[in-house]
Amino acid sequence: MNANGIAAGGVVPVVNILDYLSPEINRPDLYYQRAYPMQPAGSSSAQRSIQRFTSSGEERSPSITLYYTFGLIIVSAFIFLSLAAWSNVLLSWYDQMFVSPLIKPVTKSRLYFAITLTVIAVIVIIILVVLWYYFTVHQNI
Repeated sequence: MNANGIAAGGVVPVVNILDYLSPEINRPDLYYQRAYPMQPAGSSSAQRSIQRFTSSGEERSPSITLYYTFGLIIVSAFIFLSLAAWSNVLLSWYDQMFVSPLIKPVTKSRLYFAITLTVIAVIVIIILVVLWYYFTVHQNI
């Protein structure tokens, strides 16, 4: 209960990204197996990871592979945070409709936060895609 006597007014959970970074989920060895599949010996049409090989079939430097991996992690994090912000808006809106209309300013605030975070995420993702295009397709690094 909060000061106004409303049971659910301030009880809106915030998604924490650290909850998802537990050792059984974040396993670098499993990631490496999925990102860089081993090809059978003698296979002429080997599938190659774009993260590890250029379009001409040459292996990228480890630093480029590392930057590519960080870019994927950043894009995934921004998408996740945007979805989490919008889920908080939805939860607050339901609280406003079914618990109390006094929560309307909180819903409005969360809506502005979700819009701001989504705009930032879209800008960051566009910048990363442009950088990826420039360095992988245009420069062929």
